[in-house]
Amino acid sequence: MPSQDSNPDIRQLHSIARSSEVLFGLIMVLTFTGSFRMTGGDHDSVDRRLWAALGCNLVCSHRLRVWQVRWVSTVACRILDGVGGGRNGRTYRRVGGLNVRRLLAISLVVLSTARFVRAQEPPPAPAPTGPASGAAPATKNPWQYSLTVSGYLIENEDGFAQPVLMANHKWLHLEARYNYENFHTGSLWAGYNFSWGKTWQFEVTPMIGGVFGRTDGIAPGCEASLTWKKLNFSINNEYVFDTTSKSGDFYYNWPQITYQLNKWLNFGGVAQRTKTFATRLDVQRGFFIGLEHKQLSFTTYVFNPGSNSTSVVLEVGASF
Repeated sequence: MPSQDSNPDIRQLHSIARSSEVLFGLIMVLTFTGSFRMTGGDHDSVDRRLWAALGCNLVCSHRLRVWQVRWVSTVACRILDGVGGGRNGRTYRRVGGLNVRRLLAISLVVLSTARFVRAQEPPPAPAPTGPASGAAPATKNPWQYSLTVSGYLIENEDGFAQPVLMANHKWLHLEARYNYENFHTGSLWAGYNFSWGKTWQFEVTPMIGGVFGRTDGIAPGCEASLTWKKLNFSINNEYVFDTTSKSGDFYYNWPQITYQLNKWLNFGGVAQRTKTFATRLDVQRGFFIGLEHKQLSFTTYVFNPGSNSTSVVLEVGASF
């Protein structure tokens, strides 16, 4: 009885099987790990995906030992995902019986090559650090949000709250305010983020806003900051064109200089010109001290200290 190896059809099928094993190992490992790396996965996560793909190869080599076309089982796909939930897997075709040792060797070669290529990649440049200037810290999430609520305590007057919500996506800046331009007045803003510099870090965001409520109008504005080491200077300003009465036009600004003593403590000087409440001084001046912990901050501002029109602002902020 002739051996199977002497059959030309069997030998041809064996060569197809070996080629299929090579292609299968390459596709399984490189497709999943490569696509995961391109979507922003870090090196440790890519390593986990590499070993998961290797495990999937071994599982498939044990299951697909028959001469037919089959679907990759959802169990193997769950190994690739690293989670227990079932997902629909992609289909792969196999021809011929798989040899576990050959497939293991192929996968190890691909794994070693991928790790060698990763080792040749230059490490990512560290992100510049500096004192907070009101913008949300950079994260892997392309959208960055920050919410601040300022409580005004004014001598001989009723206090009020002033919430401000900001969202940043690359160059796009969006902002919503209430009780900022005037009492019971809201505003919506859109702007463009510019930043440059390393030792001297500049950030500028020109904006345009619509004001509605007790005051109705259009307001061009700008937020800018300059950071050098632990020192930061920032200014928020706008000019409101009242569409109902020209006498309602108003220029608002908030300059501030901050010294970042350490990761959790900062202090400095501040001034403001606002229409929300009136005092004897056209421009109010004062000082502040702030505390920070991870994504939370708490700042106390004191304006016009020692005068009959002293006001205190308690501000709570969160970034996410």
